[in-house]
Amino acid sequence: MISTLGVILLIIYLILFVVAIACKRVQTFKLDVLIGCISVSLFVNVGNFFLNFSFTEVGYIVCIVTSIIAWLVNRVKHIYVEKKCAYWFTFMICVMLVGLLHLRLSNNMPDVLSMDINMDQAYYGMQYAKKASLSVYNWIAFRDLILFSVVLLMYKKELSDTEIVNSLLESVRKAFYVFFILASIEFILNNIVSPTLVRDFVISIVGTMDKAKTYYPEARFGYYGITVFFAEQSYVSVLLIYYTIVWKNGINNNKDLIFYILSIAVLFMSGSSTGVLLIPFALIVFIKEAIKQKKRTIVNLFEQFFIVAVVFTGVYLIVANPIYFAKYLNSTIMKAGALLNGGTYTNNAVLASGATRNYANGIAMNAFLQSPFLGVGIGGTRGYGVFSGILATFGLLGIGAFVGYLNSIIGMTIRKKIALASLLFVYLSVAFSVWYVYMLAFIPLYLVFQDSDRLKSVNLIGEDNVKS
Repeated sequence: MISTLGVILLIIYLILFVVAIACKRVQTFKLDVLIGCISVSLFVNVGNFFLNFSFTEVGYIVCIVTSIIAWLVNRVKHIYVEKKCAYWFTFMICVMLVGLLHLRLSNNMPDVLSMDINMDQAYYGMQYAKKASLSVYNWIAFRDLILFSVVLLMYKKELSDTEIVNSLLESVRKAFYVFFILASIEFILNNIVSPTLVRDFVISIVGTMDKAKTYYPEARFGYYGITVFFAEQSYVSVLLIYYTIVWKNGINNNKDLIFYILSIAVLFMSGSSTGVLLIPFALIVFIKEAIKQKKRTIVNLFEQFFIVAVVFTGVYLIVANPIYFAKYLNSTIMKAGALLNGGTYTNNAVLASGATRNYANGIAMNAFLQSPFLGVGIGGTRGYGVFSGILATFGLLGIGAFVGYLNSIIGMTIRKKIALASLLFVYLSVAFSVWYVYMLAFIPLYLVFQDSDRLKSVNLIGEDNVKS
C-alpha cells in the first residue's frame, strides 16, 4: 500500500511534469526532479513509499523515468555515453557480481552481523554474528547500486556543468533551511504540547519500517528531542555533519547567519550527545570559510561563532538546568570513550551506545581482513559507519571500482580539500551506513569534492527548444 506522503509527492510530480511539457521546460524539470529526490532521500528515512520500497528507491525510478521521457519529448535520436564512464560502470558491476559469486561459492567466509541482525541486540547477546552467506539483502543492495549508477549516468551532462552544480548545492542548502524550521517547530510542540503529537502525524503519513514506530522522542537532558522524518533522534545530529560539509559558501548575509545559528540550535534540539561532538567539526569548517572570505576577518567570523555558542549555552542552562547540561557533556565524553575503547556488556545506555558501535565496526573490520579484496559482498553486512561497512562489503577491488566510476561521472579531487576530506573520513567512520554511498542523498556530498577545472557550461534551457 502506498503511503499518504507518497501519494502527495506523486501527485505533485505528475502535475509539474505536465506543466513542464506544456511549457517546453522538460530538460529543466529533469534537474528539478533530481534535486527533489535528493532532498527526499536526505530527510525521509522512516517509512516506505510503496510496499517495501523506500522513498530513496522510488526516487531512483522517478529520476530514470523522467530522463527517458525528457529524451522522448526532445526527440533525442542518439544517446552518447562517454567510453570512460561505460568502462568503469561495466567494471564496477562485474566486480560486484564476482564478489557475490565468491560469497556464494566460498566455504571460508567470515562471521558478520548480517542485515537481518539488530546490532544492539547482538551487543547484548540476544543475537549473534553468523557466517556470511548470499541472501535477498545482497540482491537488494546490488539493485540499488545499479539504479544509483544509472541515475548518475543519465545526469552526467548536468553534473558536469558549473552553474548547475552550484545551483544544485544551493537548492540542497535551502532544503536544509526548511528542515531547520520544521525541526524547531517539532521541538516546541514536543515540549509544550505533547512529545507524541508530531511523531504520530509523521507515522500516519509515511507508514513505518520494522520497529521504527518504537522510536518516539525521548526525554534526554531535561527536554524531548526531535525526530522529524527520521527513524530516531541521532539521525538528526548526524545529518548536521552533512550540512556542515555541503555548506561551502559561508555567511554572506544575515539570512545565512540566522540559519547557521539555527543549525547549531538543532544540534542541541536533537537531544543526541553526538551533536556536541559535531561542534568542533563545525568550528573548523567555520574558520576554513573565514580564511576563504577576503572581505571578512577571521576574528570577526570567529566572534560570531563564539557569540552563537555562548548564547545557546546560556539559553540551555536557563531553560533546562545546569545539572542536565553537565549530564549532556558527560554523556558525550562517555560515548566517545566507549566508541574508541569498546567495552564489555553494560546496562548504561550511553556507554552501550558507544560500545555497540565499536563492537559492530570490529566485526566488520575483521571480515574485511579475512576477505580484503572482494569483501563479503555488497549488502552482506554494514558495520556502524560508512568506512567499516564499505571495506567489509565492497573490498578493495569494489571500492576502487566504485570510486573510479564516481570519478568518471563527477571528477572528484581531494588535492585542495585534504583537511575537509580528513574530517569527513573521521566522521564517516562512526556515522551513516554503507548504503548511503549509493544513495541519492550523497550526490551533493560528492559534488563538494568535484574538481572545478573539469567543469564546463551546459545550456539546458536551449535544449528544451531544440529538436534533434
